[in-house]
Amino acid sequence: MGLLNRAGPWLNRQMQAAATDPANETITYTRKSDGAVIDLTGKAWVGNTAFRRNASEGGAAVVWGERDYMVPLEDLAVAGVAVAPERGDLIAHTKGGTTTYFECATQVGEPEARYSDPERNAWRVHCLERPAPE
Repeated sequence: MGLLNRAGPWLNRQMQAAATDPANETITYTRKSDGAVIDLTGKAWVGNTAFRRNASEGGAAVVWGERDYMVPLEDLAVAGVAVAPERGDLIAHTKGGTTTYFECATQVGEPEARYSDPERNAWRVHCLERPAPE
């Protein structure tokens, strides 16, 4: 295993260690399909991807991206079984008493999630901010 192959998992562990302050911050993941709630506090961390649609016919390019959550594959599990992120799943991120909700979703033509590294150690879940569920 080369240096760069070892560096990816190491970097993921460093990011995970600095991910959240459990005393002041929580992250939960709710599956749309079955309502299962997965506690990702201290396991997931915030990332960002800027998607881009190139301009056609001399128009302006569109660039967007709200938030990504990086989640180790083994931590996104229901009853001990790993699951893949799905469109419509909801992440609730509470920090300092304020909860913000993000839905696993992207603009048309982009994946809702992808692996974050070549070794497929973590998901990169692409999210759009949503109002609080009713």
